[in-house]
Amino acid sequence: MDRHAEFATQLSHLIALYSREPVDHAAERSALRAARGAAKHGAVELSVIDGVLKAGAHELDASSEELSALLTVLAAVEVARLTVAHQAKQEEIKRLAQLLAPVLAGTVTASTGADQLFGAAWKEMEFERAVVETMADGEAGAPTAEAAPAPDETPEAPTPAVPSLEAPSPEAPSLEVPSQNAPTPAEQPVEEQPAETESLAAFVPGKPLAESLPDDVVRFADDEHRPLFDALIAANEPLSLRRLLEPVQAAIERAARDGRVLLAARLVICMIACERCAEDTEMRRPFVVTIRRLTKPTLIRAFATQFADAPDSRGELAQVLERFGEDGAEAVADCVGSAPTSELRALYTALLARLPEANDALLGMLDDDRPLIVERTLGLMVELRHPELERVLGEQLGSERLRARVAAARGLSALADSSFAADALVRAVQDPAPEVRLVAAVGLHTRREERIVPALLPLLDTEEELEVQLALVASLGKIVTADGVQKLIALANPTERMLRRRGGPLLRLSAIEALGEARTPAAMGALQK
Repeated sequence: MDRHAEFATQLSHLIALYSREPVDHAAERSALRAARGAAKHGAVELSVIDGVLKAGAHELDASSEELSALLTVLAAVEVARLTVAHQAKQEEIKRLAQLLAPVLAGTVTASTGADQLFGAAWKEMEFERAVVETMADGEAGAPTAEAAPAPDETPEAPTPAVPSLEAPSPEAPSLEVPSQNAPTPAEQPVEEQPAETESLAAFVPGKPLAESLPDDVVRFADDEHRPLFDALIAANEPLSLRRLLEPVQAAIERAARDGRVLLAARLVICMIACERCAEDTEMRRPFVVTIRRLTKPTLIRAFATQFADAPDSRGELAQVLERFGEDGAEAVADCVGSAPTSELRALYTALLARLPEANDALLGMLDDDRPLIVERTLGLMVELRHPELERVLGEQLGSERLRARVAAARGLSALADSSFAADALVRAVQDPAPEVRLVAAVGLHTRREERIVPALLPLLDTEEELEVQLALVASLGKIVTADGVQKLIALANPTERMLRRRGGPLLRLSAIEALGEARTPAAMGALQK
């Protein structure tokens, strides 16, 4: 399956997921990752022409329920062509699916969905709107949608109305396809052949994958499995290569089922070594497909667990986990969270920092519906200093989940040199939950920005939780300003009424300690009285 068809398949699956309640978050993460993986191989194009959904140059099978729904919803919102940029981000793919899902579910009208789609700002997606022509004298009921950049198809616009009426007949599609494709015979075999057959037809067989076994195969393949790789490197075209990879995949899965995880990992390394011998995209694609088929949580988690159990083979296992991309990084992140000792946690954290896909995997884990996983993920992002850390922590402060907001406030507290973190902590001190306010107030102890003091003084007067009040008072002793010291002096010399309040004596002692911390002339003078 090429990247266009793969993206269409995963997008249709996402739309179906979002149109139902509750959303299966495990399936959502898998589909998002696969869709973004398809875009990693190059730009993706989907088009709706004459009631047919095409992915790239291929006509997709409308018998699939989800692909049929994708065709329906794209036509409903008047999309003639969708172009997804190379390396498109997961967030934009998710936003597109979430926008189209209500149209499919019927909770949003097609016209509203179209307005939302074309009115939104997209960074990595481009949409061409279908041209709807209204015919005069009673023919307005037969509008035709055309792709704007294909003027050569304009004369054919009235023609598809005839076969579309005959679509229910089982023979009609086969009879009509040749007539539709008559002007462009070059497209006819593409639509009738599967992706691998088309690749084979377009690929001119050349030299074998390799003249001799790669070094890693010589090193790791045992006598039982070496013939598999002897046959593999002799392949000189994609279709036979794909067939030869099937027994390799079966051997890897069988070894893992039998508990020989290290053998399975070494067979993956041998396959990766053969993949590196491929000199073009067509010959590399079968390896990508095989890796995708091997991407199963139980198998990847077994590789990650073996990393701690086999110290002499950690380099090999790290190579395998890296090849599995975000799925490998997510398995390692799970091991960090479940590590029984600090030594193991440090070991897996160091491994996670080495994996190139770790940053994207952590972003994907934030969509998990389990608060504990989100909390752990935020902690890992802080520890690894994720490049989008500030943005993520700021967004999580607005989360509906308490544990996520607490974890975000704790993460912001660790960013001692960030002015963004200082402002975000001041905002967190106003959170409805006292747990968040307390963590944020304690986090302010490391700040030295005098500009935040004016925002803290009124919060101290309105705060009802004693623990938060004490933390704010301590912060005023560390962020030394004239107004802050005056507030501390007032708290250190309270009125009788203030002393009778709950926690009044504790608040006074905390203010006295904060004055000693400030050590300004005014503070020292107040302490001597």
